[in-house]
Parts: sequence; structure tokens; C-alpha cells
Amino acid sequence: MNININKRNIFLIAVWLVSIGYFFSYRIASWTVILLMTASLFNLKKKLKTHLFSYKKLIPPILFFITLIIGLTYTENLDRGLKIVERFISFLLIPLIFMFTKPLDEKEREKIELGYIYSVSAFYVICFLTAVYRQILFNLSHKKGINWYYFYRYDFLEVFNQHPTYVAMFALLSLSLLLFKFDSYFKNAFSYYLLIFIHVFGIVLTGSRMGYIVLFALGLLYLHKAYKNHKKILPTLISLLLIIVLSLNIPIVKERFLFTFAAKYNYRYNSNSAVKKGNPEKQGRLTIWTDALELIQKRPWIGWGTGSDNDVLQQIYKEKNQKFLIEKGYNAHNSYLQWWLSGGILLLLAYLLFLGTILTVGLQQKDYVLLMFFLIISMVSLTETFYRVQGIIFIVFFYSYFITKYYLKPKYTTH
Repeated sequence: MNININKRNIFLIAVWLVSIGYFFSYRIASWTVILLMTASLFNLKKKLKTHLFSYKKLIPPILFFITLIIGLTYTENLDRGLKIVERFISFLLIPLIFMFTKPLDEKEREKIELGYIYSVSAFYVICFLTAVYRQILFNLSHKKGINWYYFYRYDFLEVFNQHPTYVAMFALLSLSLLLFKFDSYFKNAFSYYLLIFIHVFGIVLTGSRMGYIVLFALGLLYLHKAYKNHKKILPTLISLLLIIVLSLNIPIVKERFLFTFAAKYNYRYNSNSAVKKGNPEKQGRLTIWTDALELIQKRPWIGWGTGSDNDVLQQIYKEKNQKFLIEKGYNAHNSYLQWWLSGGILLLLAYLLFLGTILTVGLQQKDYVLLMFFLIISMVSLTETFYRVQGIIFIVFFYSYFITKYYLKPKYTTH
């Protein structure tokens, strides 16, 4: 009996580690998946009937992975294509792990989710303290005040070398769990609101503009739930307004917003000359999307092959002499366009099926956390291409984790 408990505990620890491993590095993220695979071997279901139809809700990520492999058959950059397939191996492995292991019960899920929330909070506290420490050292050596630009753009996430938008995604999901699932869990109100403050403050300091937009969407969704449950919505409205006001009073955050829209302002942390010419960052992204659409129109059905997508983008940048984009080497910065460009309509449909499953289940079950997960992924997909291992594991892990809560009901017996 004790051996079974230990095996299960090891599996639960492995699940929790996969849920947070990508906070720290892609190597740790990869090793946690390997650990989960090993732990899952000791938690397999008994008398499992392996009918594929029983697991239809876990098929979309696997289908996406298979479509990437198909794209290797006609790519002109096989080396890069193989690296991309390797990055997305979690889209195959993690659904299979959830498919063949004993399902998580509600108490186990509660522990994993609370562990995730506390881990996100600890991540932000470590980042903040490290950034403050670096600023103190800078102030002592240069005898100047806080350098908001370095604090916001470099110091805050430097310790784990994370991407701002990805970190915002992780925190937004954690905040969703706090607001929609654990709103009445904490007996100590101070602890609950402290965790919310850490999450919101962290998202603001992370500096992702899409993170701010999704945070606002989270506020609106929370208002909707409060209204439906006949709760007071005034505190939520006041909180949203306070977040906006406080955010815009952080100098670099304010400038970041203004710079995005090329507003006239006496910039301290961004280039005034760049604004006069038109924001290159804004124009660059729009130009990338236009270029990507031109390439998609040439091969809309099968795309350019897994691995060749960025090569053809670089070629069109050179043909149009788009020096800024050539220098940066940008991908499409839009997951929908990138997958269409890479694998044609089939890969795009596979991705839309993946997102559509999240939305459908969320609406059917009236699960606000799952709906928020859909909003996070679908909205960030508008401005980011999910090629980073951290984002890949985050997306497919929580997809499999949430979907199996409702729709994985195979015929098996356990003792």
C-alpha cells in the first residue's frame, strides 16, 4: 500500500514540476517532461481499452504535431524543420501521458493548482527582489536614481531570462485560478489579496502590452461572473481603474503605451526620433503580416514546409529591402499566419481545432478558468508565434490537464 502511495506522490510531483518547469529555463522544462514520462509508467490505468474515439478531446494537439511532421516531406530546410518538430514533441507526449495514466481527482488537482499559484508568486518575488538589488548596485556605482528602462526591460526578468509576454501568460492563468476557483478557499483574506496583488503587480512590471490587454479582458470576464452571481461589481470596477491609473504612473509603462501608438511625447526611455519617423516596431509588425500574407497566397494549401517558413520570410524582406526586418530576423509574430505559412490550411485548421476545443468545453461546462485559458492563448497568438519551448509546454500541458477534467471518460477499472 505504501509503495502505491509513493508512486502516486512521485507522479503528482512530476505533474506539478511540468506545470512550472518552464518558468526557469527550457532545459528544466524538457527534463520535467522526461520525469513525468518516467513517473507515468508506474501510474498506468488497469484494463484499459485503447479505443481512439474515447480520447477524441486529446487528439487536436497530436493532430497538430502530425501535421508538422507532414510538412517535413516538402520542406527546403530539413534541419530547422526537425528542430521545430523536436520542440513540439510535447504535443504528442503530454496528451498520451494524460491519456494512459490514472486520472487526477479533485484533491490532487487542487494541490497542483495551488502549487502553481504559489510558484508563480515566488517567481515574481524573486524577479522583483533581484531587480531591486541590481538597481541598488547601479545607484551606488553611478549615483543616480532608478533607471526605469533597465528595471522594466531587463532587470525584472533577467534572472531567468524570460520573455515578457510568455511570463504574463503564465501569471494570467494563475490569476484566473485565484479569481474563479479559489476565491473562497483562503480563510485568511489578507493572504488571498496579497497573492492577487503580487500577480497583478508582476504582470504590470513584466511589460507585455498584450499581457495588459488580456489582464483587462480577465477583469471584464470577472465582472461578467460577478454580475451573473449577483455580486457587487463596484469593487471590481474600482480595482480595474486603479490598475490602469497605477500602471500609467510607472514612467516606462506609460512611455511604452505612448510609443506603441507613436504619440508625441518628451520620451526619456524611448527614441523621440523614431516616433517622428513612425514607430518602427509598430510598422514592422504590420509589414511582417503583409509579407506573410503575400507568401501564403502563393501556397495557401500546403504552405512552404516545416522549417522553411522563416527562410521565405527572410527572402521577401531582402527582396523588398526591409532593412529593419532583415536585421531583426523576425518570424511572422502571429501564430495563425505562421502555421498557415508553414503547413498550409491543414496546419492552420489543426491549430484552430485545438483552440476551438478549449472554447467549446469551456462554454459547455461554464468553466471560467478554461475560458480564460482560451482567451490567453488565442489573443497572444495574434502577436506571438509559439516557437519557444516554454510556451509550447505551457500550452499543451494545461490543455491536456483541463480537458481531461471533463471529457476523458474511458472504460477502465482501478483498485
